[in-house]
Amino acid sequence: MNRWNGLQLPHLGPGLSGREAFQALVQCAHLLGFDYCSLSFLHGRAAAAAVIVYADDNFPARWRDRCRLQQHRSCDPMVTLGIDSLTPVGWSAEVFSALPGYWDDINKHGLAYGFSQLTIDASGLESVLTLGCPHAPTDLAAYEDRALLLPWLGGAAHQALLDQALPRLPSPAPSVLSNREVGVLALCAEGKTAAQTASALRISQRTVAFHIASAMDKLGAANKTAAVVRAARAGLFGSPAAPKPGCL
Repeated sequence: MNRWNGLQLPHLGPGLSGREAFQALVQCAHLLGFDYCSLSFLHGRAAAAAVIVYADDNFPARWRDRCRLQQHRSCDPMVTLGIDSLTPVGWSAEVFSALPGYWDDINKHGLAYGFSQLTIDASGLESVLTLGCPHAPTDLAAYEDRALLLPWLGGAAHQALLDQALPRLPSPAPSVLSNREVGVLALCAEGKTAAQTASALRISQRTVAFHIASAMDKLGAANKTAAVVRAARAGLFGSPAAPKPGCL
């Protein structure tokens, strides 16, 4: 159990199955005063390109049916709302103003108040936790205070459900990266600095940075660590085609 501000929150961590972990998340949401919650793992950093690769929720059935009809699952506005902030983002007509009718739509389907919270782990994998309820609370200050727990809760849920998401992440094709990009990432995976990588491959540090940025873009990675993880998952390291020092 986790204690927060007098509340005893259910265990949400290693050792739980996917279903047990999500049910613990639902219990946490209820204890914080929220009827509904979801956790969505994303592939693709930009909001316009973000695709939900794994998600679980207890939203009203009629809203889930609506999402399937409108194909919100590929880029749910409640999820992408949280992408550009590491702090909780509250739902409102203003934040959804770029989507005419969306705020009224979620209100009609029992989602009138809530927050979206982004989590990014060390490998660059992202998830968004959403908590919602059907009516705006009378004590807004209390709910805004509880929202301070969302970064912790989002991180705990991310780790607890990570094993459900990883198998669904697309692996890059071996031919996506150039030989030079593979070589640079392989040295990064060994813990080499930019200067050490540049020296080993007889190129400039600026060129090293260029190849890292190019690899990140091709792999859809948010940072260098995420690019290394995705390249390793695709089995790109140790390839006989890896570049030799001085090769372009």
